[in-house]
Amino acid sequence: MSKTRFLLLFLLMACRKEDTPLPVPTGPVTVKEINQWIRDSMYRFYYWPLPDIAPAEQAPPDYFQSLRNAADRFSLLYDKIPRSLYTHYGIDISVIPGPGGAIGVIRIVIPGSAAERAGLQRGDFFTHINGITVTAGNAATLVAQMLDHDGSLTLSDGRIVSLSPALQSEEPVLSSTIWEQTAYLCYNSFRDAYNAQLLRLFRNFRNKGVKELILDLRYNAGGSVAAAGMLCALIAPQVRADDPFVIYTGKNGKRALSFREALATPETGQPVDFGSLQEGKFPGVRVFILCTAHTASAAELLINNLKPYTKVVLIGQTTYGKDEGAVIIRDQRSPKRINYTLLPIAYKLANARGEGGYSLGIAPDHVVDEMSQLPLLPFGDNRDPLTAKALAIIKGGGRQSLPESAPVKPFYESRQTALPPILPSK
Repeated sequence: MSKTRFLLLFLLMACRKEDTPLPVPTGPVTVKEINQWIRDSMYRFYYWPLPDIAPAEQAPPDYFQSLRNAADRFSLLYDKIPRSLYTHYGIDISVIPGPGGAIGVIRIVIPGSAAERAGLQRGDFFTHINGITVTAGNAATLVAQMLDHDGSLTLSDGRIVSLSPALQSEEPVLSSTIWEQTAYLCYNSFRDAYNAQLLRLFRNFRNKGVKELILDLRYNAGGSVAAAGMLCALIAPQVRADDPFVIYTGKNGKRALSFREALATPETGQPVDFGSLQEGKFPGVRVFILCTAHTASAAELLINNLKPYTKVVLIGQTTYGKDEGAVIIRDQRSPKRINYTLLPIAYKLANARGEGGYSLGIAPDHVVDEMSQLPLLPFGDNRDPLTAKALAIIKGGGRQSLPESAPVKPFYESRQTALPPILPSK
């Protein structure tokens, strides 16, 4: 989830407090009708009180903004999936200090994406976007131009790579490997369609005698609460089906959701039987989680909600800071009248001990910046700084005292001003 969701996906028409459906309008859809739908939907679910601003002939995005609370960083209204390099080309980038002032770094390439087909790899350096030298000040503008048209990157070796936009999807498991009795898993989004694959991986870890787990969530922007609950239950061996996974606090009070309930209500696909996880349960007493400022939403939920059940060792940088959950609201009438998707924040999130409040992010136990060692290495390479730190702690001895690195301050990051990318579901 580029967003954390509640127990159910609320796909609904506009409704009032007394839950009486509104009459279905006829004729052309008006701006006022759309705004009424926005207000009624937010009235039912929005975490904060709404201002007394009646629907009017105002552009829906502007009206939506007028209803948002000043403390609300994450609620979203869109009629098309928001564009980003990640969803259009399958890459995320940073622009950092470098030779000549600035240089671009590709942080991630989605397997099977247009970027991978063009030969781009994690760790590639680039100097130009669309033939223009990248600087500290022009990166955002050049990226915006790439999103409007086909784009190109000039790599540091002089090779020009042309890219054409194509909406990306991805498999969450980017890499998995086992070193002796330590398993490494790079899991990039919580998607219910891949729950069976995740369970197979953990069964393999258990069959191979794994005792330590390194879970790489450094770019995981979130996803399904059910998938997050499943992974939490696999990692923490003492978790029982009726133990609380998450506590929601909304406008109507608090509610605890058990692991059994979370697994029974996936966003897509079939419910997961808690008992089916037994053969894949990780037997260790701790987990090492790799994180960055791009670790968000359900990934942060997993980190926070594992803590009551097992020891979590966090390595990397402070996470994104989304301790809130949204509901998804779409017009499901036939024929459909309103094409917008609304994601109002509806809940604050906490773990089984009632601990939440990480709106400033979750701080790591060991501060390590992957940019401190360039070029970036593939996921699953044991020389990667974050992975190497986890392995050093696991092995103990003199290596545990390896120096921790200061963050590299980028000039630009392709996710810095946007919500986590919203990818289409398969």
